[in-house]
Amino acid sequence: MRVCFVKLHQVSSVIKTISRGLSAEMPRNKRSGRRKHQHKNQGRGNYDLSVRRNELFEKFYSGVGMVPDGEWDNFIKTLQEPLPVTFRITGFKGQSKELMKIVKGEYLNDLMKSSDDDFEEQKKLVPKNLTWYPDELGWQINLSKKEVRHVARLEKLKKFLVFETESGNISRQEAVSMIPPLVMDIKPHHKVLDMCAAPGSKTSQLIEYLHSGDSTVEPDGFVIANDVDNKRCYLMVHQVKRLQSPCCAIINHDATSLPKLRCGDGPQDFVMFDRVLCDVPCSGDGTMRKNFDIWDKWSMNQAINLHRQQTKILRRGLEQLTVGGRLVYSTCSFNPVEDEAVIAAMLDQCKGSVELVDVSSELPGLKYVPGLTSWKLFFGGLDKGQWYETYEAAKENKVPNMNASFFCPTADVAKAINLDRCVRVLPHHQDTGGFFIAVLNKKQHLPWQSVPKENVAGKCVEQTGDVTETLTQKTDNGMDTNTVENPDSTSTDTGKADTVSDTGKADTVSDTGKADTVPDAGKADTGDETSGTATQGEKRKAENQHPNDRAFAGKHNKRMQGYKEDPFLFLKNDDPLFTPIREFYSINDKLATDQILYRTDSGRIRSLYYVSKSIRNLLQRNCNRVKFVNTGVKAFGRSPSPLVTECDFRLNQEGLGALHNMITGRTLHFGREDMLTLLSQDNPYFERFTDDAREQFKRISPGSAVFKYCPTNSDAEPACDIIVCGWKGKTSTRPFVGKHERCHYLRLFGLELEELVKEHEEQRERRKMAESMLSDLKEFDDAPSDPENSNGEGENTTSRNTKDSANNEMDCDVKQEVKNVEEKKDIEDGGV
Repeated sequence: MRVCFVKLHQVSSVIKTISRGLSAEMPRNKRSGRRKHQHKNQGRGNYDLSVRRNELFEKFYSGVGMVPDGEWDNFIKTLQEPLPVTFRITGFKGQSKELMKIVKGEYLNDLMKSSDDDFEEQKKLVPKNLTWYPDELGWQINLSKKEVRHVARLEKLKKFLVFETESGNISRQEAVSMIPPLVMDIKPHHKVLDMCAAPGSKTSQLIEYLHSGDSTVEPDGFVIANDVDNKRCYLMVHQVKRLQSPCCAIINHDATSLPKLRCGDGPQDFVMFDRVLCDVPCSGDGTMRKNFDIWDKWSMNQAINLHRQQTKILRRGLEQLTVGGRLVYSTCSFNPVEDEAVIAAMLDQCKGSVELVDVSSELPGLKYVPGLTSWKLFFGGLDKGQWYETYEAAKENKVPNMNASFFCPTADVAKAINLDRCVRVLPHHQDTGGFFIAVLNKKQHLPWQSVPKENVAGKCVEQTGDVTETLTQKTDNGMDTNTVENPDSTSTDTGKADTVSDTGKADTVSDTGKADTVPDAGKADTGDETSGTATQGEKRKAENQHPNDRAFAGKHNKRMQGYKEDPFLFLKNDDPLFTPIREFYSINDKLATDQILYRTDSGRIRSLYYVSKSIRNLLQRNCNRVKFVNTGVKAFGRSPSPLVTECDFRLNQEGLGALHNMITGRTLHFGREDMLTLLSQDNPYFERFTDDAREQFKRISPGSAVFKYCPTNSDAEPACDIIVCGWKGKTSTRPFVGKHERCHYLRLFGLELEELVKEHEEQRERRKMAESMLSDLKEFDDAPSDPENSNGEGENTTSRNTKDSANNEMDCDVKQEVKNVEEKKDIEDGGV
């Protein structure tokens, strides 16, 4: 045994020696991880971003005929320049008009007043309105992000954009990216599907349009945002949460095989969407102005690899669309293989059941070129490459990876399907990025779909016929298309391109929802989950599941495996957990208890979320079929207080916008002066409010409360409602809003948070100085008398003169601060 150990030790020593020798021969640079003899440009992902030229790119697009005659030089020059900063004011919130006044008045006028710079430089600094975006809600600054960061005069505007973006009142979005949701014509009752939603800027726009009706009424429709990338879904949560809508759900699935979502109460009821957005993955050469590395990486193979996937996503989107509905297909690519070729191939398959829509009247002021009706393709390198106008010519020359759907249809077919109704935005026309948009209308059921019939409610459809049959079609242009008509099936070929990584695996992603799960032996009679066995949690899940869907329990799809989401569980109508909440806040019957959900099946319930009725139904019917990532707005959070024994849950600002009309109690109505006091001070005492506000404080007990500002004739500005939640204590109050939201509300009142903070710091310094002087005076009063002065007259005279001198030296403001400090101490003795 000892001999074997010695031999193993010797072998290990030899291996270590060889490793040291290899390391000595090829030393590494610890800072960069490269071999010292390796050139820095040989590493992966190193590009010279200053060189924005690609001869193959220029040769291809100059020959395609996409750019009008005489505009090519301007097109290339604009592509090589950085993209300007654009932003959009959220239109469905009541404060949008007030924010627009601030942008047009405070920031725009201030920048125009300065005459230090020449006229051209001043034009760049001043934000300009996007004329084609409705209601003057879209704006552009003719400077890049990098330039905006370094222009001192734009520092105030930059902070304004950052704070308002975080509070959800502004979206920093590329101008051309705003077009697809704009032409979808969304109404509050529409059911909307975003098939490739991440990072979420267009999804936010869809939610905005869904809430564009009466702000006091919750829309009947909803938005389903889907993306195949699990990590990007979590990034999208932050984007969507800013809008605080209970009518949106984020799901994680491959768009090419997205199953139909169940709805209603019947076993064969499925959602047919009124609007579908297919903003498909693409090569992205229209984003060269912000993604400079594309200049070096561009090749024709990217479009070829993505064409099939794009076609399948569009096909699945049309299958999810109801008859009479509208689908918008868009890419940020110039390439006709990804644009017109996909549309032409799909229209050929649809056999007249789908048509292109002319949206020129819906985009007044937008400069664009119509879609191509003919194009040719270039394959091969710069030296040996060749142009091909037909599929037969490319096939005869044995060009690899060819498909007939890459090429343009005949002139008669192109005219019949109206390819010129497509929209292509070129960068040099309005200083934007590049984009392609096609709007499709579904006139009748697709040839390969069985004819459904509407149920009694008319909201869902009942699938009839043989829905399990798999159809394999071969189109006239030679492209194979496999479609599985079973709405539960997700087994179709995903068709992922080599350039698109499979991001469905998310085993290592952290659970953002686990903060709500705190193991605690709660009381069962109050609605708290005990920390018992796993079977109790499974029982909770089964109770929340629709009876017609229990047969699907445990039959998870492969794409739903990986990272496990916390469950979405709903309260029952008679749940004892919500009874004290309803009574404490006097919530009316418009809020159904079964619209409140929580995200833990074991442990204490810490947070309650509110969703619309439609989203609740979708969650219960599809939780075992589709992976839901996030939905709802946080309405209540557990925060026990010894001052409030009747209710452990306080209101949350995120859900207040959806719930404030249902809360009839614990609501205080403030004027401009009182709302300013609440928002601009930390824990203001009741004495600082007006008499009317103090009377309202007396009428409610301590605890969470709603503070409303409604403009009147005396309170002219801001001319919009402001609603915040907060805490009413024994002697003081405070708002429960974040820094960015507080800054937003104060800005509406004409104040800046930074100025208030600076003012408070100065007051704090004066208060400290006053306290110090007060302490010195007290020490002087307590000083022992002079023993040599028997009658004490000299000491009293000196003390009196010194104090009079000190009082004379004290400023009036300091005296007032001393008085405030003493009053504050008296109040604090009574407790808050």
